[in-house]
Amino acid sequence: MSTSRDTITSRTKSSEDLQVTSFYGGADRGKCIQLTQHKDYIQYISVDKEQAIKLIADLAGWLVEDLDAAGRTRLDQVLASADARLPERWKS
Repeated sequence: MSTSRDTITSRTKSSEDLQVTSFYGGADRGKCIQLTQHKDYIQYISVDKEQAIKLIADLAGWLVEDLDAAGRTRLDQVLASADARLPERWKS
């Protein structure tokens, strides 16, 4: 069974929205997330939790490389929103 989690709206007309879906990848992979884009054909990637952790770290490093003040403010807002959804046991 899969669950639609979010749709990330494209900022340009040349690309399509990105659908975010979670699903169970079986005993080997466990809980997974899939990013799907429908254009001329369906493009997707799916990652398990371990891959997601590494991807988040890589994306965070990429994001902060050259953020201006407005970008840092927006990133802080997104991180605060994500933090609000974390289980209490994960918060320090």
